[in-house]
Amino acid sequence: RSASFSGSASFRSASFSGYADFSRGTEFVDGAVKDADHPVIFSKQVDFSSAKFQSTTRFSEVRFLTHVPEFHAAQIYDDTVFPARNKDLENWPPIKGVVALKGQDEPQEVMDAEDQKRAYNRLRLFMNRSLQIDEEQFFHRQEMRCKREIESSRRMRLLYDLFEGVSDFGSSVLRPAGWLFVIWLSGAIAKLEAVTGNWWPDWHSIPSAMGWSFANMFSFFGFQRRYFGGEDLSAVLQLFGGAQTVGGFVLLFFLGLGLRNRFRLR
Repeated sequence: RSASFSGSASFRSASFSGYADFSRGTEFVDGAVKDADHPVIFSKQVDFSSAKFQSTTRFSEVRFLTHVPEFHAAQIYDDTVFPARNKDLENWPPIKGVVALKGQDEPQEVMDAEDQKRAYNRLRLFMNRSLQIDEEQFFHRQEMRCKREIESSRRMRLLYDLFEGVSDFGSSVLRPAGWLFVIWLSGAIAKLEAVTGNWWPDWHSIPSAMGWSFANMFSFFGFQRRYFGGEDLSAVLQLFGGAQTVGGFVLLFFLGLGLRNRFRLR
């Protein structure tokens, strides 16, 4: 408690046989220790490789400014807690760039993205084994962000950006549901414009336009052939309907993936 580590901290081959609390009361920084109420801060490299945690350990409010902690070959107790919620992103280092540290004139470079990916992978595997699903998903997202940074191809980076924007790397329910609503609404508006010449509501045509858009997105139900198969559509609407079918299938997959991860279905 209230210890100060002025440089890199290595716990390699250490054995923690009792309760270890890293949540409050200590700052690992260059310079003087601040008030004991401040959360623990590791300013530089932290290495727990080959350490043995044999009891409850709390990293709940720890901040890792420049390096992801390394637990390679470590034996981690099941009741080990990390800051692993979306609001805890500031507790972890950025994927790239530099961080200004208190008491230093020169900013410190963050851990290389490849090394961060390996460190997050180790934490994700531990969470998987201890069945901490939400925490596992958090470290999975961090690992995917590192993989995006490592990619040399701009096109592959765009795929990662799209994966994150549409589904938050497969963990979100609201994002794919929101995009499904946008595609459905845009299809209904496009059909109204084609039928009435205006995109604003025509109360007699709205139900048909809404049903046509829904049938395009979920073509596997067969509504398109049953109710709208005889319609003579323009080439633009046919193209739009095809795009809705493909987009609806992909977004429905992401929605199911998000529900699976959210409700811990295996």
